Amino acid sequence: MYKLNSKFEMIEIEDGSVLLSDDEGNIHSLNKTARLIYDLCLKGLDLNEICDYIKKNYRTDDTLDDKVKSCIDTFKNKKILE
Repeated sequence: MYKLNSKFEMIEIEDGSVLLSDDEGNIHSLNKTARLIYDLCLKGLDLNEICDYIKKNYRTDDTLDDKVKSCIDTFKNKKILE
């Protein structure tokens, strides 16, 4: 299960979302797909469940699983998700 780092605040913008870090001043822009993955992580879905959800609700290609894993790894590396 993933958890949001409490040092980040989500702000909605016209074509996506922005995460602001209150302690370091970092800004991370999320497109709509990254925001969907982020939201599904916070709902408690694991990697396989997130991929299944996206495959069921959107047109995807064979690289989806790798792209979702890469996105989640980026969130972890940037300490957005714990």
